[in-house]
Amino acid sequence: MPLHHVFRKGIQVTNEIETKYVAFSLEDKGIPDNGSFQGFASVYNNVDHGGDIVLPGAFKTSLAANPRPKMLWQHDPGKVIGVWEEMKDDPRGLIGRGRLLTELQLGKEAHILLKAGAVDGLSIGYRVVDVDFKKTDKGMMREIKAAELLEVSIVTFPMNPKALVTDVKQLQSLREVETILRAAGVPATFAKLVATHGFEEAKARLSKDQREAGGQDDQPRGGLSALLNEIRRLKETINAQG
Repeated sequence: MPLHHVFRKGIQVTNEIETKYVAFSLEDKGIPDNGSFQGFASVYNNVDHGGDIVLPGAFKTSLAANPRPKMLWQHDPGKVIGVWEEMKDDPRGLIGRGRLLTELQLGKEAHILLKAGAVDGLSIGYRVVDVDFKKTDKGMMREIKAAELLEVSIVTFPMNPKALVTDVKQLQSLREVETILRAAGVPATFAKLVATHGFEEAKARLSKDQREAGGQDDQPRGGLSALLNEIRRLKETINAQG
């Protein structure tokens, strides 16, 4: 089951902020020293691994109200790394032309990583406004007809489960583990606990905090456990092959 389905199964239109990844190709001339680049932030009429399809014009109303969404690093609102100078509705998808602020240390680092091809993904942060659900031979599919575009991030890790093996090879820090979990839809607080203490300890700590706060014991859903088990299996496979 795709990781996107694990966390989005049965989703309804809410205020939840979602993310969607697409790899982008730089022009042949590459990225100039001023940090300018462009790429598709979303591709229309393409069924992704989460069973979603974004329809043409889905961001038209949002772009009219906010033509220049924020440019973030890894969907972190505290890490603005540049500006989107243009974001437009292309027949093929949502295409952005932006510039990294290389005067900033993080912008400079992102610039180096992009030029080296070490990162090559854009991911949108959005809220669904209008959606249709359709049953297919592969399960339920969402047709996103309208969405509010909040930000477009440069990202390292895609939600694409086929790319997860590559991602796991690069796990070098707790922050990277947290990033993968958050990209898969895990709440930020719990993702940080898992990255630091592991799944079982994080679940126990969360349950304890909720009991002490007098709240309901809202245990993480089984989908998170499935994700972590998949990561563990992949790491074991990689270690065995290494």
